[in-house]
Amino acid sequence: MSDETRRSPGFYGARVESWVLDHYGLERNYDEIHGARMDAEVPENGQPVEIKAVASNRRGGRADETRFKVWRDQHAALQKAGGYYVFVVYRR
Repeated sequence: MSDETRRSPGFYGARVESWVLDHYGLERNYDEIHGARMDAEVPENGQPVEIKAVASNRRGGRADETRFKVWRDQHAALQKAGGYYVFVVYRR
């Protein structure tokens, strides 16, 4: 098994998050907003951003299903703060 196939989901999530920050000009910010932790913010106005990523070629028999996990409390906090999501589907 190569190093590439043994990498954890967290490895890919961190790479995707870094790409999103660079691509959209966001700043990493893990501060809590209304009781929920977000991933980033818009530097010009502090608007919170939550980054959601999922692999399109997952293993384990569910490769044809792509699902993002959106947590109710986090969604409510993001909505209350006027924030938004960035959804990314990536291939490993």
